[in-house]
Amino acid sequence: MRFSFLGTQPSARSSGRLQPYQSLFVSDHADGTTVINHLAVDMHAHWLPGVDDGAKDFQESIEIIRKLSELGYRKLIATPHIMSGYYDNSPSFLIERFEDFLRKFLLENIDIELALAAEYMIDEGFKKHLDSDFFLLLPRKMILIELPILNAYAGYEELIFEIKLKGYQPVVAHPERYGYMHADLEKYEQLKDAGCLFQLNMLSLNGQYGKNVASIARELLDRNWYELVGTDLHNRSQLKQLNSIELNGHFLNHTLIKNVATPIPTGI
Repeated sequence: MRFSFLGTQPSARSSGRLQPYQSLFVSDHADGTTVINHLAVDMHAHWLPGVDDGAKDFQESIEIIRKLSELGYRKLIATPHIMSGYYDNSPSFLIERFEDFLRKFLLENIDIELALAAEYMIDEGFKKHLDSDFFLLLPRKMILIELPILNAYAGYEELIFEIKLKGYQPVVAHPERYGYMHADLEKYEQLKDAGCLFQLNMLSLNGQYGKNVASIARELLDRNWYELVGTDLHNRSQLKQLNSIELNGHFLNHTLIKNVATPIPTGI
């Protein structure tokens, strides 16, 4: 088992056209147990317990991690919310909670790499994180950001520009969920032109967030605008839905296996 946080590798982009949709999972055992087909890394999920609207306790976290390991993931990156007024988590607090979690996790004997990043809401509190220049990053200096679901945050373009100026690679979480962009796909194109990578939520494809979100997700897939895929799991009840996802394409998830992130102190 390996543990890490604060990824610091250079950024990269994907290339190539998507292939026809196929099952994300393939049968590998006589009893029908499934394994992940081609991603290797889940880079967006909320299994660190008790810090946001994700897993409520240690047992739910372990159930999620164990199932993802059985599906064939080799690395899981926790991305708890950092959201002003709702989840005012600081990087230092989340690192402390992650280290506490690992102390107990070591006893579970699950062979998988765990890492810590965060999902940053672009809101009135984000500027202080930019000013502090202390982020919980994905590998390759990627920073996972989300926009408000219902209404655009005024000035988000300028904040994304500042992210790029500081040398980070912005990754927009689940762009298919931003309803105010659905009628104007040029808004998505503007984000791509600004240098953003897109991360697809797997469960968007099976209607978890509604038919419109599923339709936009397919449209963005057809345009080859997603570089990364995440489960965005928040609870154990969502696990069984993963088996119904159909998806294929060229994604960067597997490149996140190699990580020069700061190691967790050896004393834990």
